[in-house]
Amino acid sequence: MGNPPLEVIWNATIADYATVMQIYQQDLAKIGLNLTLKATEPVAFVDQTYNSKFTSLACGATLYGNMRPGFFAGNVYYSPFNTWSSFRSDRLRELIDGLLHETDPSRQKQIYADWMDYVQDETWAMPWSNTAPRFAYVSKVHGVRWSVADYMMTNGAWLG
Repeated sequence: MGNPPLEVIWNATIADYATVMQIYQQDLAKIGLNLTLKATEPVAFVDQTYNSKFTSLACGATLYGNMRPGFFAGNVYYSPFNTWSSFRSDRLRELIDGLLHETDPSRQKQIYADWMDYVQDETWAMPWSNTAPRFAYVSKVHGVRWSVADYMMTNGAWLG
């Protein structure tokens, strides 16, 4: 049967994606898989990803890849209901439901461990971060917080 053809698309305007995909291509080559890199113009990229037209892999950004269970349902990479990859799984739905609704701390820990194992085994999404959340301010500034979506919130900031 041989190796299946693999192709990855990304928005051609974002150079970081090309770099990461070149590293991934080299890693896959070490195990005998050939990954074709395809930088895609923005309009075509949106069409291919939003309509699940890409053949193998799509590389893109999301604000909500931060593993916060409340964002799973609406995230095009991690949703148990609707992903660009068209990945579906009853087990994933069950685990997400547990992450969202379980109140017993020991049970929460086990569900999270099970979810992590599942995500790593299935690998329909490969998260990476090219930036770390950070900001600098003088010691007189207080009350700056991060929101649940990892946005810097300054509306409660004050000088002291």
